[in-house]
Amino acid sequence: MDYAEAGVDIDEEAAFVEALTSRLGPVRGESVEALGGYAGILRLGDKAMALSVDGVGTKLLVAEALGRLDTVGVDCVAMNVNDVVCTGVEPVAFVDYVAVEHLDREAAEQLGEGLARGCEIADVDLVAGETATLPEVVRGIDLVGCCIGFGEGEDVVTSRAQPGDTLVALASSGIHSNGLTLARRSVEDAGVALDEELGNSTVGEALLRPTEVYAEPVLRCYREGHSRAAAHITGGGLLNLERMGPNSYRIVDPPEPHAIFDTVQDAGAVSSGEMYRTFNMGAGIVMATSTPGDVVRIAGETGHEASVIGYVEGGSGVTVEGIGEL
Repeated sequence: MDYAEAGVDIDEEAAFVEALTSRLGPVRGESVEALGGYAGILRLGDKAMALSVDGVGTKLLVAEALGRLDTVGVDCVAMNVNDVVCTGVEPVAFVDYVAVEHLDREAAEQLGEGLARGCEIADVDLVAGETATLPEVVRGIDLVGCCIGFGEGEDVVTSRAQPGDTLVALASSGIHSNGLTLARRSVEDAGVALDEELGNSTVGEALLRPTEVYAEPVLRCYREGHSRAAAHITGGGLLNLERMGPNSYRIVDPPEPHAIFDTVQDAGAVSSGEMYRTFNMGAGIVMATSTPGDVVRIAGETGHEASVIGYVEGGSGVTVEGIGEL
């Protein structure tokens, strides 16, 4: 099985985005940065505002199947905050949008619990939100958020990875919130139950484990001059490295994938290349740096595991040792 067979075609999504954005452009002169980054940047004189929008996706179906919605709020906050910090701007506020098939107070309380915990971890304020009851549009629940960052204009990271840089990965907590369509289809079609034991948890609990928040280590690395660029490893897996600039990214020592990735790959007979094109495979954030030891140190000081996984070279594409070009 691959991601397209499961229902998500990454190449077609790229074409969809191109069609969507082809008519869009600056309205207020040169104040808006080019579209396509992890977050949009609006320059306001000598200040800068970053905005990112993202949702939890089909991870919500796992949460509903397990009867617990108290963690997906963390995912919603984390996915947006992690996109904003890749720009170098500090996240400060968050807004949410909850669309439901029908109103359920208990579900609302659980969603609120997760959003509150996510905001606390990320050190952002939830300042507004919107709820819509859409029985003819939504089945179940959809959860989306927007994160706003604010800082000095000089905080915006305009640099790119350069040949000779070292790639340092900050460890993920698991699948995070991307690729769940392929993950779910793989285990469901193979008859793997969500309550099947997997290490010290279950398959369902592993799929539901919340996304890590990387704001503190990424911003510290930027501000102390130890990172030239950062990639949030979301949809598209390690192909996200190409968003740090037109280079060749060679992965020679990838992180040890979590057990849930092995379960998904075995259940769906998913190729290794497809796994690295779809999932984070243990790398939540990757930074390009000339001082890898300092990045690893800062990650450790902020409670995150980090390791050197590869190098930036001249050329193009992403290559994983033993697998080939993605």
